Amino acid sequence: MTVFDRVSTAAARLAEARAALPPGAIELACHAAVPVAVDPTLLNLLRINFFVDPPHDLPWSVEAALLTSPLFKELGGDLYEIDDDLRRHLLISLRTTYGPDRAVQVALLLERYCDRPGVWGAHPFLEQAQRLTAIGIIDPPAALRWLDDAAADSRTEAGLSKDWFVAMRGRLDRQPDPALRLDTEMDEAIALLPSNAAVQRLAELGQLPGADLDAIRNALGFVRSDAAASALALLDRLAGPESSDADLEDAPVPLTDLLGAFPMWDEHLDGRLVPVPFGVDDAGRPVTLDLERHGPHGWIIAPAYTGRRQLLRTIVLALAAAHPPHELELLLVGASGARTFAGLKDLPHTVGVIPGPLTPISAGRLADDIGRELDRRLHMPANRPKLVIVIDKYLNLPPHPDSLVGRLFNADDAGLHVLLTDGSHDFRSPGLPEHLGFEMRLEPNALPGFGTFTTRSSEPQQFRGAVTFLPLAPPRRDTVAEWLVARMSALAGPRPWIAAPAPSAQPALLDLLGPRRVVEGRGLTAGSQALWGKAAGIAGSVARKDGTGYEPLELDLTTGNVAIVGMPYTGRVDVLVSLVLSLALTNTPDEVQVLLLDHGGGLAPLFALPHVGLAVDDEDDPQARSEALRAALWFIERHRSTRRLFLVMNRWGPPALAELLTLAAASHHPSQGFHILASAESWDVGGIESFTTRMETKLADPSTSRIDADRAAELHAERLDYGLAPDGEPFVIGLIGEHRADNRDNAAALAADIAIQWTASAAGGQRWLGSGRFALVVGNLRSGSQWSPDTFAMRENLTGMAEVLGDPSIGGFAVTNTVDANPRRIRRAIDEFLSDRTYTDQVVLYLAGDLLRDLDGPDAVAGVGVQWLRTRLDACRARRQLAILDVCTTDESDGMRLADLLSVGGDVTGTWMVGSYPPGGLPRFTSALISGLRDGSADNDGDGVITAGEAFQSAVTHGVTADSWTPRLRRNGVGHEFVIAAAV
Repeated sequence: MTVFDRVSTAAARLAEARAALPPGAIELACHAAVPVAVDPTLLNLLRINFFVDPPHDLPWSVEAALLTSPLFKELGGDLYEIDDDLRRHLLISLRTTYGPDRAVQVALLLERYCDRPGVWGAHPFLEQAQRLTAIGIIDPPAALRWLDDAAADSRTEAGLSKDWFVAMRGRLDRQPDPALRLDTEMDEAIALLPSNAAVQRLAELGQLPGADLDAIRNALGFVRSDAAASALALLDRLAGPESSDADLEDAPVPLTDLLGAFPMWDEHLDGRLVPVPFGVDDAGRPVTLDLERHGPHGWIIAPAYTGRRQLLRTIVLALAAAHPPHELELLLVGASGARTFAGLKDLPHTVGVIPGPLTPISAGRLADDIGRELDRRLHMPANRPKLVIVIDKYLNLPPHPDSLVGRLFNADDAGLHVLLTDGSHDFRSPGLPEHLGFEMRLEPNALPGFGTFTTRSSEPQQFRGAVTFLPLAPPRRDTVAEWLVARMSALAGPRPWIAAPAPSAQPALLDLLGPRRVVEGRGLTAGSQALWGKAAGIAGSVARKDGTGYEPLELDLTTGNVAIVGMPYTGRVDVLVSLVLSLALTNTPDEVQVLLLDHGGGLAPLFALPHVGLAVDDEDDPQARSEALRAALWFIERHRSTRRLFLVMNRWGPPALAELLTLAAASHHPSQGFHILASAESWDVGGIESFTTRMETKLADPSTSRIDADRAAELHAERLDYGLAPDGEPFVIGLIGEHRADNRDNAAALAADIAIQWTASAAGGQRWLGSGRFALVVGNLRSGSQWSPDTFAMRENLTGMAEVLGDPSIGGFAVTNTVDANPRRIRRAIDEFLSDRTYTDQVVLYLAGDLLRDLDGPDAVAGVGVQWLRTRLDACRARRQLAILDVCTTDESDGMRLADLLSVGGDVTGTWMVGSYPPGGLPRFTSALISGLRDGSADNDGDGVITAGEAFQSAVTHGVTADSWTPRLRRNGVGHEFVIAAAV
């Protein structure tokens, strides 16, 4: 019996392919998993586009070897495919290894290949499937819309059959989520151990590029089954044979077993760092690292799959556990990625986590930032905290030995310790070894974590590193690392990051503009008064000339038309969104009007702005584009003499621009007040001469740059959040929050805030609450007791809540009212209500009923499971939500538990209230809530609007009595207070 007999078919095929193919071939297979099928020409294009440079510069011979390997199945006619299960994991591996944009690049290449005449001539169905697959990678919603429209159109070209549509819809549904990574798949499989299905899944995942083989092998090591033994034997072929040293124990040692009493934050009067344990020797005794005596600096030499990440995490956590934050600070640099230090940012000792991969520009900035921090430390008192800088995969740093490494090792007076890691001792910087006082060398032919520890004054000592990934003893489910981080964070609280901003911490748009505040007559405003009424926009941030941080990249939008050009998904639409929102925060709708012509949906978060006089999402319909153009021309002619007008176009083209550019050219003088802000994928779409202000994100061909071809080529190797400013200097694209992935939601929330706070001059000072306000009032009255005091009060509250929310002068919500004793109908009403919402909508859900524990899970209100409700709220596209539960329960602690359950997870800007009362009591909290909204008494600060926080405090003050439990409030999303009503 072979090791393949107890693993999955996919794992066995991967193992056979790995044994027969050269390094890099599996990575090429990940790229070939994007198309429905490949032919030799398409595979050749994938190789020459992505695998002609180190580390995987593959020869042409690998193409034939890959197509004839067990990974592919021949279909005939020079066509080859990968089966669905293996294809899914290869796609996840592609995004894990190369980032989310690599799949988009492959899809764009597939589109261009399909444009070749006759390339799929004998397979018209295949051509349509390839094109739809490419669209499904680039723009998944657009692919589903095309499929729906084509299926409904009997005249669809190529006579696509019903079976084809069923198959393609299934294929799109099986596409892995673009955000899914191998780590997530691995964690899910580990959670299902020791089942054979989980073992087989881990055996497959462990062979994929980008997988954390250390963690997978360690997890399988705890499973005692023939399947696990077979899987380990298969994976051991990747990491080499097991250690033959019988003197060392094989069982992993949790770090907590070595730390003793925790926390060990004793006062060290001499300011020295104490020795910390990081593993055990062959006798089970702790092996310690003393940075003062062994250092000050050291390195870890760790070939692939030897446990490098785990050893680093162990050392970092051991140092943190032994020293209070005022004695030790940590700067963690992951030159090859962010996974090594995942979760360690929350340590109170951590002053910075710099994720990789780093490029020449960002590495240079990192060197400058560290240099400024070291200079600052030289002027600090002698009892300053020690700074430990950990750089994982040092050799992946771009070549900056003089600016970075030189500064680090010549800063002996700054209280600095440096720990470097990589797979070999082939360091770039001359003379580097003489600065290193200790060495840890992990063995490639042993179990992960086994190695030798050597200092200048000692012989090599064998050790096995302690681990932090093991779960704590039941009933706890968190790992050693999670517990240590949470415990230290709770004891010390968070610490500020280093004064000089690192490359991963550039200021967001709201930081650049300054504090926001509501100004009478102007609404929500940011920036100084000098900016008010000035038609200027913030595109992002640029490094200050003196190297002390970042400053806004401000554009005067009255000097001409602005163009932003770049490939899809490179941030060009984010620049447009940043410009418009900064314009809206410094100008009122009476001063500036914005017209949005959106091709592709990128500008949708701006539609709620009160400055938007016209908003059209034309998609790909030529007739819609023509109608939008006519509407824009009419609006411009009507309003340009009364206020400044800005036409914002996402993806311009010659047909839509001809008349607009002519009109703009005739009214380019600032007094005429009409200008265009437009984005495009390349400069060859026409109209270039009409744009006097030009910006670029990444270009498909940097040589076509209209700003600086050399700088554009350098930018092409940079991260996706950089662009070229009009003067050719690099800038950081403006984001509304911290993460680019959340930019759309954050932008929609900010636009809704601006709309809410705007005081329309034509409305006589009445607060405008914005459009897109929807409420669902739902309850489950007790059968047979509808005239009891508590049920009668619940009915009154359901009616009263619907009235105040639906009153145009109070709530201004479109209210749906459902009172039904059937829980199934209630759940259906909630599902339909939430599924119909858009990003810019504001949603209120009011649910009243008894707390039960026998429906839909452990906790249900009015027959609606709280966990079920949580998932539906999180899936709702509306990112601004308020949920109010009015619950009859037998225990006061139930209210707190329900509030916690309802608010767990999610990325919404939400507020959750739970008002509870005992059996026989009355729902007084909700009655007081309704009263405060109806008469305006809940407006505590007198600003004309009632926020969720104000309404809650008012209801607590006036509604909590001896026969009601304490109400509970939870919030998510700082700075975006939900406005329930206008104060009348």
